[in-house]
Amino acid sequence: MPRPMFDELTDDEVEEATEPAALNGHGRPSVVSLREMIAREREAELDVLGLRLRVRYDPSLVSDATDRRIQQLSRSGDELAAPRVFCQIVKAWDLHGPLTAIVDETDEEGNVLFDDDGNPLEREEIIVPEGQVIPLRPDVIQHLPSEVFLAIWVALREDAYGVPTNRRSRRQSRRR
Repeated sequence: MPRPMFDELTDDEVEEATEPAALNGHGRPSVVSLREMIAREREAELDVLGLRLRVRYDPSLVSDATDRRIQQLSRSGDELAAPRVFCQIVKAWDLHGPLTAIVDETDEEGNVLFDDDGNPLEREEIIVPEGQVIPLRPDVIQHLPSEVFLAIWVALREDAYGVPTNRRSRRQSRRR
């Protein structure tokens, strides 16, 4: 039977684990949970496209499994999979607008309007005005330019893992 996590131990087990003979020499119990090892949130300054972006995020959610989950959800038709997972990971940031998007023109009933050639009429819409922090909501994050979104994602992975990702390292080495 697997051993329970530290915070799930009985009082007697905690007392036994914290006796001087059981301590690991650093005043810490010899029983440590993974939850204690992984910070639930980290503040970081990320280098994103040559600029500094301050973020607070949950590094325990940055993993290859998370990448696979996004891919699976996207393949199943969830267009907001990546922005939704991104917003679960990133808790706060200092990225400011303006953020705009090209949207279809619609009538009062929500039907898309078309020109004489059958092309949808489009207009640029301000999603977040200049100077305002871009909200961490999937319906907003989906409008970030792909280059910016991917650069932030790579920078988060590098910070969480403590090393540059292979893809970015190869790109940088080719430029030298």
